[in-house]
Amino acid sequence: MGFVREWATIVSICAFIACFIDMLCPGRKMDKTIKTVLGIFMICAIFVPVYNTFCSLSTDLSSVQNIEIDRSVNENIKEDFISNASVQIENLSAEILKENGISFKKIDVFMDIDEQMSISIIRISVEIEKNMTSQKDNIKKLLEDNLDIQTDVCLS
Repeated sequence: MGFVREWATIVSICAFIACFIDMLCPGRKMDKTIKTVLGIFMICAIFVPVYNTFCSLSTDLSSVQNIEIDRSVNENIKEDFISNASVQIENLSAEILKENGISFKKIDVFMDIDEQMSISIIRISVEIEKNMTSQKDNIKKLLEDNLDIQTDVCLS
C-alpha cells in the first residue's frame, strides 16, 4: 500500500509542476510544444516508478534463485568432502591392516559433518571372514590404537 501512496504523491507533484509551467508560458506560439513536453513529463512520472518497482522485484527473485543455487553448491561440496574423507580413512585403514597381514572384505566409515564443515568420524566398520574370528579383537585394537577411532569388526 505504501508503493501506491508514494506513486500517487509523485504523480500529483508532477501534475502540479506541469500546471505551473503551463501557466508561466506567455504565448500561444509554443503552446503545442509545451503541452507535448509536459505530456511526456507526466508519462515518465507515471511509468518510471512502476518500472523501478518491477525491476526491483526481478532483482529480488534472482537473489532467491542465487540462494537456492548456493545451497545446492554447499550440499554438493559437503557430499564431496565426506566422500573424499571417507575414501582416505578407508585407504588408511586398509593400509594398516595389510601391513599387519590381515585380510578383510570391506571397510565402511560412518561420519557426519556440521555447519562449519567439520567432520565427525563416528566409527569404522571392518568386515572380515568367519575363519578370522580369533583376530577380531586384535583388528579392533590395532585400528583403534593407530587411528583413535571407534572400530567395529563384523564377521561375514
